[in-house]
Amino acid sequence: MANHNIIILGGGISGLSAAYALKDQKYLLLEAKERFGGRIVSIKDGPYQIEAGPNSMMLKSKRIWNMIQELGIEEKIQWPDPKSKIRYISKGEGMYPIGIQTLLNPLAGMAGLLRILSGGFSERGSDENLSVYDFFVRRFGQKVTENLVVPFVSGIYAGDAKKLLLAQAFPNLHLWDRQHKSLWSGILGTKKQPRIPKKGIVSFNGGMETLPKAIVARLNPEFLRSGVTVTEISCIDGGYRVKTSDGIYDCKKLILTLPPTQLASVLSGSEFLNLSRALQNIYSPWLAVHHFAFPKNSTRDPRRGFGFLSTQNQGDRHILGCLWPTSSFSDKAPHDQELFTVFTGGSLYPIRQNEDEDFQKAQILKELNQVLGLKAPPLWHRRIVWPEAIPQYDKNHCQFLKTYREENWESRGLFMAGSFFGGISVPDCMESGLRVAECVINAHLSS
Repeated sequence: MANHNIIILGGGISGLSAAYALKDQKYLLLEAKERFGGRIVSIKDGPYQIEAGPNSMMLKSKRIWNMIQELGIEEKIQWPDPKSKIRYISKGEGMYPIGIQTLLNPLAGMAGLLRILSGGFSERGSDENLSVYDFFVRRFGQKVTENLVVPFVSGIYAGDAKKLLLAQAFPNLHLWDRQHKSLWSGILGTKKQPRIPKKGIVSFNGGMETLPKAIVARLNPEFLRSGVTVTEISCIDGGYRVKTSDGIYDCKKLILTLPPTQLASVLSGSEFLNLSRALQNIYSPWLAVHHFAFPKNSTRDPRRGFGFLSTQNQGDRHILGCLWPTSSFSDKAPHDQELFTVFTGGSLYPIRQNEDEDFQKAQILKELNQVLGLKAPPLWHRRIVWPEAIPQYDKNHCQFLKTYREENWESRGLFMAGSFFGGISVPDCMESGLRVAECVINAHLSS
């Protein structure tokens, strides 16, 4: 049996970020897989560079920028081609640009246009359990919500706008809704973030996995254990006991970054009963990522950009969203080819997990043909499946946060970080890990 002051469970980007912030402390990080990085997985498959998880990240935080500089990978940042900034919404056989052009296309309609220009003028909100869908319907009308908001939520969060809670999924919008009749007032009153040299969507040379690899390279290897499975977590006097495939570890402070249902399955004892139940109820839907390589100029519609999202009010759809990675980063495929990355499944279509891969591929190609007009079959295809992809910030998630805070776990030395705690993006997860590390350090200094 080994004793430690701090144990971190999970070597994804949240756990690694916490470890990085604790690099001057003694800790132990345990990861079940043989590799670190969690769902940030970059794959080199022949001539193709693809991502199993996040394809890019939004770089806008001063703290994350500073961390990248400290890691020495600033020169490895890949900035996308400026022409790739444009995004689209697909509806039927049409593809409509998002942005100022949205005001001129039929997706919003005249009534929706006027409501957008007014900043969604409405009475202030007061419902803590207001769904994302109901918020946008009240502020902007059903047409705007169905044609613009639902595709965004299903394509980015793999979620159902009618179930996601505004307060959890979009906390800034929730705050502005409570404070202002027009959202423009909230937007204009937002405190400016510290400036960084450049901000925007980025990747890295070698793929997104360059980021977690750089963090691991800066950590003390004596504090890292991979290939270690956690089997039970229990409370003991003065801290916690972690039973693993590698032995038993005791600690005073415990940072948990494992997926919610996995955490629920290993928390043991009456002290964890309510927390375990709340974690078990967090829903993370099945999601499949299909990567295709096509010859360049193989569609009748030549328009490209970042990608497109699909409206979901047109029957049974397979495509939630489609990215064009080679439009942003040209080194992802041979110069005479282009990559399409398509997402399917999510909260709206859990039935997708029961489909045969070939059938699913054929349906996606059919929809791509409807939208873009395919003139040639794909040269290559690969599917990657996430059985539990993105945690949904719904009522069950809200109940989990309530339980965690009411039972005051952080004052008892137990901390949580990850995509189920503070945001689903890569920077959100990094900030989550950095935050809990600060809490652990402060708790140590005050004890």
